[in-house]
Amino acid sequence: KRNEEITIERRQFPVIPAEAITIHKSQGGTYAQVAVHLDCRIIRSALYVGCSRATNANGLYLMEQRLDIYYQNVKSLNKHIADIRSDKLICSADILCFAETWTLSQEEFPIEGYNPIARLDGETRSSPRRPANGL
Repeated sequence: KRNEEITIERRQFPVIPAEAITIHKSQGGTYAQVAVHLDCRIIRSALYVGCSRATNANGLYLMEQRLDIYYQNVKSLNKHIADIRSDKLICSADILCFAETWTLSQEEFPIEGYNPIARLDGETRSSPRRPANGL
């Protein structure tokens, strides 16, 4: 079918070339847009130099890469799971870690947006008393 017409649609998106330089190399220069990567190792004078290179505050971008971990030693997790689920501060963390020595492997503690990665539970026994060795 050599006489068929083929239509091709091409879409482009704008690509803007960018360059990165160190804070030390930027000394003495000014730039319309500056991104400063905040790191725990950056010293105050370097932070000042990096932030002061932007011509105005709208062109200054502070980049931070952080992992929020919430750790709580919980007594009676099964009694307090509703409190944990409703706490916005707890549920804003990237990783939740609860230490509870009385959990059993058949118990589940689902929290929306989180999946259990590891558990160390106590053993199920015929006794009504819970074993104290889970985490």
